[in-house]
Amino acid sequence: MATDVNAPQVDYSNTSSVPKSPVSESEWQKWIHLEFQGFRGLVEGGHETGQLDVQNITKTHWVNNYERSECVNPKCKKKFSLTERKHHCRRCGEIFCWSCTSFQRRLSVLAEPDPGGKQYKVCYRCYDLGPQTIGKVHSHTSVFEHYRSLPKLPKQNGCDNEILDVKAERRRLITGFEHFIGNSKVWSTMTDLMSPLSSAPDWQRSQRWTFKSGTDKCQQCDQPFGWLGKKYNCKVCGCVVCAMCSTTDLLLYIPDKDKDRDRDTKPRLAIIKIIGCPEVEPDVHLYLRVCNTCKDELESLQIEEHQIMREYTREDSTGQEPTPALLTIQGKIVNIQSKIDSQLPRGDLSDHFTNFAFTVMSVKQIEARTPAQQTVIKNLIQCKFGYYHDNMYLFRQLKKRLEAVTPADVLERIQQIVDKNAINGAYLVTIQVAYETLDLCMKYKVNEQIPLRIRTTSEVIATELKQCVLVEREDWEKHRKHTEDFVKTQLTGKSSGSKVNKHSKDSMKDGDEAVRFVRPSKRLLKEKGSEYLEKFLPERCHEVTLQVILQLNAKSSDKKFKSSKEALKTLLSQLRKSIECEDWDILDN
Repeated sequence: MATDVNAPQVDYSNTSSVPKSPVSESEWQKWIHLEFQGFRGLVEGGHETGQLDVQNITKTHWVNNYERSECVNPKCKKKFSLTERKHHCRRCGEIFCWSCTSFQRRLSVLAEPDPGGKQYKVCYRCYDLGPQTIGKVHSHTSVFEHYRSLPKLPKQNGCDNEILDVKAERRRLITGFEHFIGNSKVWSTMTDLMSPLSSAPDWQRSQRWTFKSGTDKCQQCDQPFGWLGKKYNCKVCGCVVCAMCSTTDLLLYIPDKDKDRDRDTKPRLAIIKIIGCPEVEPDVHLYLRVCNTCKDELESLQIEEHQIMREYTREDSTGQEPTPALLTIQGKIVNIQSKIDSQLPRGDLSDHFTNFAFTVMSVKQIEARTPAQQTVIKNLIQCKFGYYHDNMYLFRQLKKRLEAVTPADVLERIQQIVDKNAINGAYLVTIQVAYETLDLCMKYKVNEQIPLRIRTTSEVIATELKQCVLVEREDWEKHRKHTEDFVKTQLTGKSSGSKVNKHSKDSMKDGDEAVRFVRPSKRLLKEKGSEYLEKFLPERCHEVTLQVILQLNAKSSDKKFKSSKEALKTLLSQLRKSIECEDWDILDN
């Protein structure tokens, strides 16, 4: 297909460098002024349409679509068509195909490299640029403290929970729901409640009820409803809101009959999907619409009341308090992060990323006892997920670039070595855990189903490890003997003087944490003995098995070691069921 001769062509390969800034100095000052005004408006509550939206990056430097008929990358030059769309680099503004803009870099709203900006799509040239020298990371703490010290402006419309008594409105809804159902109709159907109502009944209307005809804008976001926009009333504060500023998560219900007690006929109110709400939808229930502001207030009350109730019914626990446990896990995460940051440009970080993900997952097991602890745990998980996402993306991009410049035979050889190390590591861990659990079971006279099941899984892994060893033209019996000697050294801490044991001893010095995988509490073993061990072993073996699966999947391809992966998944499922049912006989199935 012939190119358009009238379309201007750019010799992209001869361009010395990308311009330092795609915007002029005057435009820069204008954007900075708008950004400050927009920030000030957001803080003072006076943000209006037309001010700066800090989430939109500038497009003033973009090349027009009609000026390019093919990808600007001189090594690609792919023709654009209906199926091959044009993509702009957010940094330089040039037009590329999809594959040539499959990179990300943090930019400011002015398309400048900014370590505090958001991730945007860029071309390969802008991705390879050196560290940015223009933007800086600024601390706005003093600005926030200044504006927080200013008197709060009164709200012109919508609900104001500083004036509204949310607890009184909640009691109104519960009482109205109770009178509407009637004590004699507890066991009756809810057809009257589910039928569409022309207007809200009196018991659902608050004292500050706003009629829908009295406003043409949402009293939360101040956006006009338009012809197709539907109006809703919040059943707590009575303001008129749109669908985006409200939900139907407010649940009025009567608890279902429990096995051990009669039905509690007292109505209750809860926000669904929040701790303190019923796990299963009750038979007698009604969903009401609530605005986002009232929903947040009701969520805080619900969590606070649930925590108070748990304090009254809490039994003595031997576990760690949430705060020390969280600090311990945070220390482990920071340690792994430092290793990732120091080795990211040049090392194989599969193990570090696996350990990072596994450690962050353990944060979910911490039981928050206060709303503050729940907020800290939630923010920590979100923060670490963002860190994992950004760095894993960079790690994969570096891996792709390595594959692009490395010969195929070299890549194949590297993958063979990685596969062998991965399956060998899985075998070492499973065989050592089997020996450790068997020793504990024999010492405290506990059922030996767990070590036997782990031993069976290790034999499946050994079969595929043997195939890798034979492909390398090594002696399998010798390799297995070295493996057993290494595990024995790990368990006993004593070296027999052979070369492999000397190597094992050095390995112990380098990584003392890997000497023992199963470490029960000595104090609890002394106090409770087998009772504690029967609960501890499945949980610890489940954690180790999960980590082995994650590491094996991270280092090997999906088609490799299918039998080992399947055996590990079966073991993981059986351990999980034994934990839930507290029955080791499940491992026999």
